[in-house]
Amino acid sequence: MKQCLIVILLLAASTAGFAQKSTTWDKWKWLIGDWKTEGEPTPSQGFSTFSFKPDLDQMILVRKSHTEFEQLRSKAATYDDLLIVYPGYSGTQPKAVYFDSQGHAIDYTFNVSDKAITFNSNKVGNQPAFRLTYTRVDSNVINAKYEMSQDGQTYQTYMEGKSRRAK
Repeated sequence: MKQCLIVILLLAASTAGFAQKSTTWDKWKWLIGDWKTEGEPTPSQGFSTFSFKPDLDQMILVRKSHTEFEQLRSKAATYDDLLIVYPGYSGTQPKAVYFDSQGHAIDYTFNVSDKAITFNSNKVGNQPAFRLTYTRVDSNVINAKYEMSQDGQTYQTYMEGKSRRAK
């Protein structure tokens, strides 16, 4: 029993070195919360709600998004996605990973400033590169811009719109 306790204590001490340092999301405060798109939904962009919230004891940020498009052939179309933002490990750059209800998964790096947060994917093979930018308009309004690039250099806007803080 004593040997078992010693082994458990040694394992706990050895894994403590792998734990992340406390993460601060101070530069993200303006984006944390619940949001909904402004204006009337369009067939191509629909009506969206999303949230950015800390999770796992403030170690990660989670964005959940839900979009409803106008009825297409008597069937309502929806789109859901999940973005997890996490700090870098052992001095590596922080990253984000994206999943959606269509089966896509995208790895992102990002840049954070006082007024904008930009997520950039890497160009992988014949797949396009993506850029998602949230820009603070004021304390209750943000602009979201989603861009694609076939060559990883020249981006074209795919969707753009303003969202208002819901809570």
